[in-house]
Amino acid sequence: VTDATTAKNTINKAMSHDGVITNSAANNDKSDQQQQTNESSESTALQLVRTQIKADNLQMNEAVRSLFMIEAMEVVSNLESLLPIWQQDLQDLTALTEMRSNFYALKVSAKVAGAFSISTLAATVEHLLSAVVNNTLIVTEDLITLVLHSKEQVTILMDDFSNAQQPSIDLAHTILKSNNLIAGLPLSQGISSAKTESNFSDDNDSIDNDRASKDSADDSVNS
Repeated sequence: VTDATTAKNTINKAMSHDGVITNSAANNDKSDQQQQTNESSESTALQLVRTQIKADNLQMNEAVRSLFMIEAMEVVSNLESLLPIWQQDLQDLTALTEMRSNFYALKVSAKVAGAFSISTLAATVEHLLSAVVNNTLIVTEDLITLVLHSKEQVTILMDDFSNAQQPSIDLAHTILKSNNLIAGLPLSQGISSAKTESNFSDDNDSIDNDRASKDSADDSVNS
């Protein structure tokens, strides 16, 4: 009887152990499938944009980075002056072309300094404004919002780069939206349903959160 009981217990333990292994494997399979689903949820267009965003070179000489930051702050200051003028008169080609020139200058200087994320974003907006200057793209509320939003993103990226950090914000959606505008496609085509609001509310919330986090961190350092 004792031998039979021992054998039965041994079999039950083995079956229980096998069950645990089976359930664990099933859970792992579900996790892998979920990850694949998340990755496949991004459109081909969005995935392509991501491949075009090069990681910043954070090993660049400190003097070069400092010089770039001075130039970038000047560009942002210029844009902050030009944007309200352009918004008041969308036919003002002087303000429009100066904005484009500033984004071009930012594109070049950022690339030299290794701030490739800023360079890519600046190139995107420069291309967008060039289309407007050349009368191949009309000015819409979505375009205006995109340009304003991009300027805000530049300031976040500048903070990241000055602190030798990779970008804390996702540029892919902004770049794809710009590509869509130029191609005459719906603004949010190729972007997941969670990011389809044309008013950029989600992106703006992200920028506000980033600013709040940075301000909190600065306050902690100062205290």
